[in-house]
Amino acid sequence: MESIKTKFRDYLGLEKNYSPHTVTAYLNDLDFFQAFLKGAFEDDDLIRVNYNQIRAWIVSLSDDGVSNSSINRKISSLKSFYKFLLKTKQIETSPLLKHKALKYPKKLQIPFSEKELDLVLNQITYTDDFEGIRDKLIVDLFYTTGIRRAELIGLKLYDVDLSSGTIKVLGKRNKERIIPVLPVVQHQIRVYLAERSRLQRIIDGESFFLLLKGVSFPLIRIRGFTY
Repeated sequence: MESIKTKFRDYLGLEKNYSPHTVTAYLNDLDFFQAFLKGAFEDDDLIRVNYNQIRAWIVSLSDDGVSNSSINRKISSLKSFYKFLLKTKQIETSPLLKHKALKYPKKLQIPFSEKELDLVLNQITYTDDFEGIRDKLIVDLFYTTGIRRAELIGLKLYDVDLSSGTIKVLGKRNKERIIPVLPVVQHQIRVYLAERSRLQRIIDGESFFLLLKGVSFPLIRIRGFTY
């Protein structure tokens, strides 16, 4: 079995061109699995393994508090090993042929901390000029509509319909959404548009939000925050 591991190590390093760190991680996962087989089934032959034994290892790892993402990484190491055995004709079928990766919840991305939210809503003083009015409108649109950053940056003048109190945004997979706007924010939009019309020069005429020099911007920057 050690000679097979040695050939697997050479395969990962020389043929797959994996880094030494990755090769070591794969071999460690293989060693841990083999030790589990020895303890649980009194048989550490990696070639004769069946999926029930692998599943028992997965359950054992989960019971020990190992996260699903870490378990998936370990199983990925086993998959590479059994693909190697298939390639070298030492087995006919991989025991992981029908295995599906474990699901794990995605981390919730929080755009603002509570402290930052309080800062932009309550503690920042916005000037009465074009930039201050624009920045306050951006913050209030984020807060009251749930609009995404890319949607807000891509907002066009014709997407804003003050007669119906709505804005139209182009979201993911080019799906259009109609978002209602609160009356107080509608008033802010009117004030902003009045200031926007007074800019000395407007280059990106269709874009709703502009920089002072009359062009749209790729990022939203407000008082040191970048969104």
